[in-house]
Amino acid sequence: MEVVVTKNKLDTAFLFLLIVLSSYLVGDRDVSVGTDTINYTNTFISGAACKCIGDSELGFELFLYPMYVLGMGPTLIFFIISLTLYSLMYLSALKVAGVAVSNFNNERAQLKSAFLIFGLMVMVPFVIQLHVNAIRQGLSLLCLLLSFLYLLEDRKRLSVSLLILAIGFHYSTILILPFYVVFFYTRIFFGKSFYLAVFIFVILSILYLLGFSELVVKRLSEFFYIPVWEVVSSYASHAEYKRGVRYDFYAFSFVLVVPIFLYALKNVKARVYLVFVLISMIPFLLLGWGAYSNRYVLNSWIYAFFGLFLYVVIAFPVVKKFYWVAVLIGLFVNVYRGTVSV
Repeated sequence: MEVVVTKNKLDTAFLFLLIVLSSYLVGDRDVSVGTDTINYTNTFISGAACKCIGDSELGFELFLYPMYVLGMGPTLIFFIISLTLYSLMYLSALKVAGVAVSNFNNERAQLKSAFLIFGLMVMVPFVIQLHVNAIRQGLSLLCLLLSFLYLLEDRKRLSVSLLILAIGFHYSTILILPFYVVFFYTRIFFGKSFYLAVFIFVILSILYLLGFSELVVKRLSEFFYIPVWEVVSSYASHAEYKRGVRYDFYAFSFVLVVPIFLYALKNVKARVYLVFVLISMIPFLLLGWGAYSNRYVLNSWIYAFFGLFLYVVIAFPVVKKFYWVAVLIGLFVNVYRGTVSV
């Protein structure tokens, strides 16, 4: 037992060193990498100069404020952001592995599974966008995922705290807040949430694929006097970006969800996780006709990949032997994309 504990500690310590190194390399990237690095760089320079809170989401600004007070430069701030994102990603992988803990023989197996899931996650092409272009959304979606995972452990205070952080980092989290609270913090649909979530997903999918989502949102905006349709339709109105129904985004999402759905048919915990993934897709199904609709579906893609890789670990336990291979290759690919090409 002591040998196992020692191995776990050594593995975790070495992973942390790799994460620190990766965070430094990604944080020291050139301003030409990614579309928003230069914008964030200018923001950080201005914030450090005035030592004041900017106009981004309040949670994100409070996160940055101590760094401004200490006079940190953009490179060091980017380093801390990447270190936070990698750490949240690993903690999420550890908790996701714990969702199916009954399928593992011991803590050692669970740790290997978490390492493998983390390595595969950072290998996913668009995950580097969380470090480069979608920083605020990246922090938010990982906090929301952890909020959900801690709720499964019945640690409600920590879950609520992370939910507040998720909203503070990116206000778009409010879009799924009603569904998240109703499905997971109340017992209104106890025992029926899986079927209800699937039903909502199917109905909204039909509306979206037939091109009716925009009309529904427009009518609801007019009825409730909330300018959601106006805001979404006018966002980046002059940008050269495909608008309307994104069948490609939907098809990709559907392919990711199917394996989780099939596993959920025979595993209760997988059903709960699938509900979380499906409600995270609601913003895309309602607003995915607007410009840059990938921002509405990014959360569900990240969550779906976590679930997909967990399924791989459970279905093919032999892959756990290659947990360090996954970590090393994943971080190398992630750093390469974050420093050379995005």
